[in-house]
Amino acid sequence: MTDIKLNDSWQLTPAASGDTPLTDDLEGLLQTIRTEAITQEGELFYDTDFGWSLLDFLHAQESDLVKIEIDSRIKKKLTKYEEIVSGTVEVRQAWGSDVLDIAVTFKLTDGTEHKVETSLNRIEVDVE
Repeated sequence: MTDIKLNDSWQLTPAASGDTPLTDDLEGLLQTIRTEAITQEGELFYDTDFGWSLLDFLHAQESDLVKIEIDSRIKKKLTKYEEIVSGTVEVRQAWGSDVLDIAVTFKLTDGTEHKVETSLNRIEVDVE
């Protein structure tokens, strides 16, 4: 998946030639997944299903039902990527007093394993 390359602050990366740099297939896919992790459903007018909508859980209390909803939402969103091997998505949640850390691991069809980490505090969703 090819995409416009963004830096860690979600801004366009500068290129010496003045052109907009692009990511390769793997980096493009991972960038898209990280972008989707911080996006709310409906935020993009051209793809209203894009986004994990983690802000829905901004003030949620830890419960089995909330944990299941987060887990199933992320897994459902990742199943649309044909590059991800079905059944390899694992979601780990670490609830703290003011933060919810979510680590998602998955395998791609090429056999490589990848991890996307998000942090949900009382103000925002952050992804690494």
